[in-house]
Amino acid sequence: MNGKELLITLDLLQKEKHISRESIIEAIKDAVDKAYKREVDPEATIEVEFNEKTGEISVYNLLKVVKAEDLDDELTQLNLEEAQQLNHTLGLGDIYRRPIPFSEFSRIAALQVKQAIRQKLAEAQKVVLYDEWAPKIGTVINAQVEQVNPNGSILVDLGSSIFGFVTPGGSIPGEKIEPGKMYKFYVQDVPEVADGTIEIMAVARNPGERAKVAIRSNVSSIDPIGAIVGRKGARINAVSSQLKDERIDVVP
Repeated sequence: MNGKELLITLDLLQKEKHISRESIIEAIKDAVDKAYKREVDPEATIEVEFNEKTGEISVYNLLKVVKAEDLDDELTQLNLEEAQQLNHTLGLGDIYRRPIPFSEFSRIAALQVKQAIRQKLAEAQKVVLYDEWAPKIGTVINAQVEQVNPNGSILVDLGSSIFGFVTPGGSIPGEKIEPGKMYKFYVQDVPEVADGTIEIMAVARNPGERAKVAIRSNVSSIDPIGAIVGRKGARINAVSSQLKDERIDVVP
């Protein structure tokens, strides 16, 4: 992704996804920093600059100026004599910004930058989704049934590639639910997570096979696993069924 492409991407994300330009630039700079430390020197102190007019990225290695006899790490230090040859105004303790050729790690950096942009986009989509649906919690909506699963859970098409789930036993007893037809649904979330009683601490996943979700309860009287799993596994099984029966382990 060259400078021009980066600027176009920044403009699109800002205008269409309402992601602040500053947050994207910071994510890009952080991605380049991580790429350099991963591929070149994990102990280096670097500075990344992003030119908002050209989209070009500049990287500098920050070297502390020291006496020749005190030089013990050429990746973080620069002796005084050499420093003054580069810039006669530099003195002991000053920082010299040595330009780093971007070609040294540009491929890895480019991948990191793309990943950072994708992450920002995903975060923005979550915010948009929350802002759209949070006001609907506790209301009744019309939606089309996409799929009825053998365990009784229902996949509901909410539009705009968004789907909701009805857990087993969540529909009216005796009501016949058919895919492709419209029904009324009551919107709710997992209240214990929404109000902060239970926190999801980490998620590790091997897509299609297994996932592990670490949680904790902030209220001693609330069983976090029971709340997430649901009665007879209703809540967690509804999610698992939509992930092609991917096994989901919930641990405290």
